[in-house]
Amino acid sequence: MSSPPTAHENSRVGSQTLPLGVPRALEAVGFWSAVALPFLYVPLFVAGLPSTDAQIAFVALVLAHAVALFLGHGYEA
Repeated sequence: MSSPPTAHENSRVGSQTLPLGVPRALEAVGFWSAVALPFLYVPLFVAGLPSTDAQIAFVALVLAHAVALFLGHGYEA
């Protein structure tokens, strides 16, 4: 019988690639983008979404934020 993995074996310190194949640097960029992107919502909400361009920008921002959240959800500093 094999023993369960230890905490050290489960540690991602020094790991270059995450389980989903996401490189560690990309995970860090995803995390920090997910932190910063909400600040871009403010000007869109203040100005409103009067034009098609503004609506497309808002949808693109939400999609970019979702991708950043997915990529950075497991980031550990």
